[in-house]
Amino acid sequence: MMTDNEIIKALECCLIGEVSFCDKCPVENCIDCQRELLNQTIDLIKLLKSEKEALIAGQETLQKALVEKNAEIERLK
Repeated sequence: MMTDNEIIKALECCLIGEVSFCDKCPVENCIDCQRELLNQTIDLIKLLKSEKEALIAGQETLQKALVEKNAEIERLK
């Protein structure tokens, strides 16, 4: 899998749309480079989405624990 920076660079090269930029592209040696780039981009988006969801779930868990701890502190007072 390409890194996020490689994917960005490849997308920028494709956006320019000139063959002269292909030698600067991280996927230049791929036979079906645009399809490969799309697949890599989709994989990165899915990875980032799952990481985001995990962070949100972790934040919700921490928030719930904080509420419970504060309730316990108030009860002990």
